[in-house]
Amino acid sequence: MQKPDYFDILPYGIFLIDSAGIIVSANKAASDILLAPPGFFINKAIWDSSMKFADKSGIPITKETHPANIAIRTGSSVGNVILSHESAEPGRKVWIECNATIRDPGTHSSGWDVLMSFSEITEILEIEERYKAIFELSPFMLVLNDLETNRYVDVNRRFSIITNIEKQSCLGKTPLELGLIIDPRLDELLRDAILNNKAIEQFELPRTSLGKDFTFLFWSQVIELLGKKYVLTALQDISDRKQVEKDLMVSEARYKKLSEQLAESREQLRALAAHIQNVREEERIFIAREIHDELGHLLTVMKLDLEELKINAGPEPEKIAEKVETMIELVNSGISSVRKISTELRPGILDHFGLIPALEWFIQQFQIHSKITCNCFFGKESINLSNEESSTIFRIVQEVFTNIARHSKADTVKVNMTENDGHIIFNIKDNGVGFSQDKHSGKKSFGILGMKERAISIGAEFNIVSSPGNGTEISLILKTL
Repeated sequence: MQKPDYFDILPYGIFLIDSAGIIVSANKAASDILLAPPGFFINKAIWDSSMKFADKSGIPITKETHPANIAIRTGSSVGNVILSHESAEPGRKVWIECNATIRDPGTHSSGWDVLMSFSEITEILEIEERYKAIFELSPFMLVLNDLETNRYVDVNRRFSIITNIEKQSCLGKTPLELGLIIDPRLDELLRDAILNNKAIEQFELPRTSLGKDFTFLFWSQVIELLGKKYVLTALQDISDRKQVEKDLMVSEARYKKLSEQLAESREQLRALAAHIQNVREEERIFIAREIHDELGHLLTVMKLDLEELKINAGPEPEKIAEKVETMIELVNSGISSVRKISTELRPGILDHFGLIPALEWFIQQFQIHSKITCNCFFGKESINLSNEESSTIFRIVQEVFTNIARHSKADTVKVNMTENDGHIIFNIKDNGVGFSQDKHSGKKSFGILGMKERAISIGAEFNIVSSPGNGTEISLILKTL
């Protein structure tokens, strides 16, 4: 059979087949594509087993299933059929996409009835297989949408497992129709971004209507497959993470509320402690005043009466005078005791002369009784403090010196007061044995805790620095107006 002039210059393979299925002519591209020598196919039946054609499932093509025979049998052309062909080279398989076209009866050509044209798609199918493998095995949920219609053309297994929606139920639907997106305005915004070739990264879908309160994080961009553009979207189900975040926020809110309640309770306790302390101070002032004024007055009157009795004694004055003298000594002792108790309850010097003179008097008395040398420098005779602040600082200093006398084994104490940047700073340092602060920082260190709480009650800062063998240094910092 004479070939047309253009037959061998065509880029795709061509078989001319007669009504019996015999290949009567083949062009050069057919031999090149199917890796066969020239003339190899001539006079062979197109569905012959030696041709080694098979479908996509690997099932060999028979006469009944060959597209050329279907075209001959039905009188209609058959198109876009994918076949594989095993060449003479061992293990070499070629994939082709073919069309079987029935000859127009009106043409003058003779000798053939079906034109089978085909092109190689081996590389395309390999790319497609790799894509499918990646698509199906991805740990992410993947969906593929047609760029033009926005309808799903593929979803992977992971998507179906998470959403519990079969693939066939997804195909042909838009994200709105499927329920992945429920807000048309959001769908329009995302669609505009994609059509403007903008990649979407880590966008959080607030809610869906897929039968569960899903929250998805997704990435989306345009890709091209086999010359056609699609939108590939990867989704990550973060519903559990969002629930954990929500629970955490609730817990944090609850903790914050409890913390605020605890802080409020602590403030109330401190206010109560300060109130109790003020009440105690007022009681001390009252008791000291009553002891000093009432009891002291009575003892003084009694002493005067006894002295007058001694002077005006009757018969046997020596015995009466002796008895009266003993009573006067007892009264003098009572007066001293009253003064001592009154002073310890509330030194009058604190109320009459202020904090600095009271501290100087107290430290002088401490030095006399303890035999510990005290070096003091206050820098000024008075400072402007409220009665509460003065009383609190005086009591803290009392407690510090009591601890020094009991525990420090010191022989020298340095006390000074300075003013700096609106703050008054009292500093007390001894050269005693010191102590480990770790061992004295627990709940049972009531002395230190008490001093700290006293300081906090007037808005002051109490600091203590000590270590074994290095003495102890205490600072009290009070902000002034």
